[in-house]
Order: sequence, then structure tokens, then C-alpha cells
Amino acid sequence: MKKGFTLVEVLVAMFLTGLVLAGMVGVWVSSSGFATSERQEIVYKNQLSAGARKILQDVAEATYMNTEQPDCLKGGTRFLLVYKNFLPQTKSCVISDDTMNEATAVFYCFRTDTKKIYREEASWKCDSIPMYDCACATNSDVIASNLVTEPSGLRPTASPVKNLANSVNIRFTGQITVGGKNPRPVTITYDKTFTPVGGNNL
Repeated sequence: MKKGFTLVEVLVAMFLTGLVLAGMVGVWVSSSGFATSERQEIVYKNQLSAGARKILQDVAEATYMNTEQPDCLKGGTRFLLVYKNFLPQTKSCVISDDTMNEATAVFYCFRTDTKKIYREEASWKCDSIPMYDCACATNSDVIASNLVTEPSGLRPTASPVKNLANSVNIRFTGQITVGGKNPRPVTITYDKTFTPVGGNNL
């Protein structure tokens, strides 16, 4: 006659199996939460990198830059103005022939209510030069978000070794909270210097 399992043995086995499964679920949840927080951090860093590439492109194409910080029309503060194919001193295009008959103004501004950096762009024909100003509207392109310090655009002083007078240094700090069950803050200090291709001709 074969001996079977007693009810006590079955219950003990079920209890031990439950403990093992609970531990496995806990490990899975913990690793899943860690992976999610890592993804959120990477996404935020990628956003800042994309913004840096956009600023780099604008500065590289600049014929004039201004880092004064006047208020914008609809709120917010402008910290960088880039003109392409335009000189505000003479209110004229650098090139106004058939190959290039358009000037462009690019504004970078910051709003304290949304904690975001916005990018605005306006273009016009060289034979009708208007005066543009930033609006810093919330429907503009978002370059960075979740800022905890207001961004600044600084012009480094000229160096006798290398001309940096026309470079622009962008600084700000962003912070996000990642993770769900065990949230953690991620703080990123952004500090980059951009130099136009034409550099000392500006």
C-alpha cells in the first residue's frame, strides 16, 4: 500500500512555495521599478542633449548673438538671441542675393511658471526688415523642462590665446523625481559653451 502526503505536509509545501513566489515577485517589482527610474533619467538626459544640439546648430549659424536678459512680450525672460544672416547694428542682411534672401531670429527664453526653456524662431525677407521680440509662449518648442535654477547665457571674455569673446555659455540646473514606489531625485547641472563657426567675425 502506497503512502500519500498528509494534509499537514501539503499545507507546509504550499506555504513554502508561496514564500518563494512572494520573494520572486518582490525581486521582480524592485528590478522593474529600478529599470523604470533608469529609463526616466535617460529620457530626461536625452532631452537636454537634444536641446544642446539645437543650441549648437543655432550658434554655429549665427551672424550676431546677444545674451542680455530682457522680458519677453507674454512673460518669461530671454537669455539668448541668435540672428542668422542679419546684423541688428545696420538692420541689414549679411547676404541678400538670390542664394540667400532671408534673415532669421532665434529666441531662447525661460518661464518661471512652467520651469521650461522655450525656443522661438522667426524669419523675414531681407527687403522688408521688421523688428521681432520674443513671446516666450507655452506653445513654442520646449528645449528643457523641470528647471530649478533660471538659465543664463554668458559671453566669456576674450582670451589672448583663443578668441572666445563671441562664444556663449549656457548654464542652468534641472531636477526630476524618478521611480514610483521608491522615488529619488535626479539633479543635472547643465554648463556648456558654444562657439560660432565664424567666431571672431561676429
